[in-house]
Amino acid sequence: HTYTYMYTYIDKVSKLSRDLAFMSNAFTATSKVEVLVKKV
Repeated sequence: HTYTYMYTYIDKVSKLSRDLAFMSNAFTATSKVEVLVKKV
């Protein structure tokens, strides 16, 4: 029972970290585009 709870917790955490990584990648890409636009 505890094992199932831990597995669910780990699954949620990994999904959250994946979402955070995706968001930070998107943010980095956006700021790179902004820099390019400012150069033009």
